[in-house]
Amino acid sequence: RATGELVGAWGSYGADPAQFDAPEDVAVDSSVTRLYVADTGNRRVQVLHPRSGALLGAWPVAGLPRGISVADDGSVYVADSAGARVLKYTPDGTLTDALGEPGPDGDRPLELPLGLDAGAGGGAAGGGEVVVADAGAQRIVWLDGGRPEGDQVVRTLALDSRSSPGGVPLDVAVDDDDVYISVDRGVLHYANGTYRTTHPPLQEYSHPDCPMPDPCR
Repeated sequence: RATGELVGAWGSYGADPAQFDAPEDVAVDSSVTRLYVADTGNRRVQVLHPRSGALLGAWPVAGLPRGISVADDGSVYVADSAGARVLKYTPDGTLTDALGEPGPDGDRPLELPLGLDAGAGGGAAGGGEVVVADAGAQRIVWLDGGRPEGDQVVRTLALDSRSSPGGVPLDVAVDDDDVYISVDRGVLHYANGTYRTTHPPLQEYSHPDCPMPDPCR
């Protein structure tokens, strides 16, 4: 809930269905009927019902899924850190495209993609772009899957701290012209490509059954 009240918890550590190994990201579709989990350690995506937690499906990822986002048309985008690309799936897990593949010159537009936002402008399939937090290149990258390989970068936002506060981007969220970027120092807010402010990091909370920084297992 918006108040921060815990209303449910699902799964346990493991590799069986509905179990997880270091899941790093989640996303909900626009109809709020499917919760997608980037089950990073098990190299797969699992799909749960967002209210009951019932397992609706799963599929393997040929790479290392670190981030996940859903476009308005239901397409699921997964940041594959091992392959330095973004994988596009149908809601049932059929792979339909890979963004960020090298062009004819062999150059890759992404180095280490982590978080991403496919909802901006309806996602790549809806005429917008997929926005990626590229930790390896320390920048935010806008990709257009409708362009040919090697020419999918629409624009970038450098976070090298030369002209404004930066950091290694861990995740990104876009709301029209506002871009929010999670880095170790907090959350950077950019608007129309211009730095606005830094929101301080949240206070770490240590539960007695889950000491920080070690994850619960």
